[in-house]
Amino acid sequence: METDETTKEELLRLERYAQNIPGGFHCCAEDPENGYPFVYISDRFLEILGWEREEFAAKFNNRYTALLHPDDLAAGLRYRNAENSGAYAQEGDSIFRLLGKNGYRWVTNAANQVEWYGKGYIVGTITDITPYMELREKLEQQNRTQREALETANHNLLRMMQQMEEQKAQFAQTAARSMEKEKRYRHRLNHDALTGTYNRRFYEEVVRNNLGPAGIALMDIDDFKICNDTYGHHAGDLALETVAKAIRSCIRETDLLIRYGGDEFLLVLPGIPADYFKVKLEQIRTAVQQTVVPGYPHFRLSLSIGGAMQTLADPMENVVRRADLIMYQAKNHKDAVAVDTQDSRLAAQEQVLEEKPVILLVDDSMMNRMMLAGILGDDYRILEAENGKRCLELLQTKAGQISLVLLISICRSWMALRCCAP
Repeated sequence: METDETTKEELLRLERYAQNIPGGFHCCAEDPENGYPFVYISDRFLEILGWEREEFAAKFNNRYTALLHPDDLAAGLRYRNAENSGAYAQEGDSIFRLLGKNGYRWVTNAANQVEWYGKGYIVGTITDITPYMELREKLEQQNRTQREALETANHNLLRMMQQMEEQKAQFAQTAARSMEKEKRYRHRLNHDALTGTYNRRFYEEVVRNNLGPAGIALMDIDDFKICNDTYGHHAGDLALETVAKAIRSCIRETDLLIRYGGDEFLLVLPGIPADYFKVKLEQIRTAVQQTVVPGYPHFRLSLSIGGAMQTLADPMENVVRRADLIMYQAKNHKDAVAVDTQDSRLAAQEQVLEEKPVILLVDDSMMNRMMLAGILGDDYRILEAENGKRCLELLQTKAGQISLVLLISICRSWMALRCCAP
């Protein structure tokens, strides 16, 4: 009887304790085989899960394990005992899910093993943390969503950067190809296809605007027409290439070699000292004179070179014109160099006068000859013949110099020519 009364008193004390604590108190027999059957459940325990007492007993057959979420068995059956007291205290209370009337509820459980009249029991107190866990899950879901969005954004950004790099590389390649294409186009536009030198277009568009100081030289290949007539145009092309190559071997990369005309080259030597100018031109003349046209060893090359110095105040066109005049002096000797001096300018002008085309006027009327000579002006050298006999004499003595014969009084002069003809 004492034992029963004692048991009742202790159960009443346990119930008063359980009803006064804020958590859901429960006590289970330490009987794993039968699912840890409940010995006592507080009203607060049932309130947390939303069950009525009768409904709860009927549904779960008073088994604790029937309440546990299948994924939370290990956490739900964790409790403190003499062996794991230190580890339990360090790890803290268990967090798991218990089945409530409206679904699983998240709880924390402070559970301890106790002995009562020689039997083992598990007593614990659960606290509902479902709102906290739902909020945490919501925040974690937001974090996951934000993290996924950030990862997607980073991935898209990396892909965009990669595409931009690819586009940049493609643009750079396209630009490089365009620049190379433009470079080749400009090279073809400004260079002579045969000799590789600059062409007359380059001179007209660029070089003619250059300022001094510079040495300017015009170079003409001697007897080039003989080369073409004797050996053919292929030999002439090879001769032009050979001359250009020989000249380039004597000049700097900053110097400008221009194919100025058919067999004429214009050379611009920026900054060359005046006392070294003729030395350089002689070096070029010697280099050309010593070179051989490939396949035509019997054809000897030579240059007639006229040079003039350009000062800062001299327009390029004026200096080229002076060099052209001086070149006529060199052509009198061939394979020669002449540079601009006061005497050489006068001689060159006289040479130009001598180089004017010669026209022979044939008429027995002095008045007619004078009138026609006045019309032709100073652009021509005029020879006059008053009859056919004088005409034949001039044709014999000036052979090769007369460019044109004008028979003014056609009938009389023609008859005179026929009478005087042998």
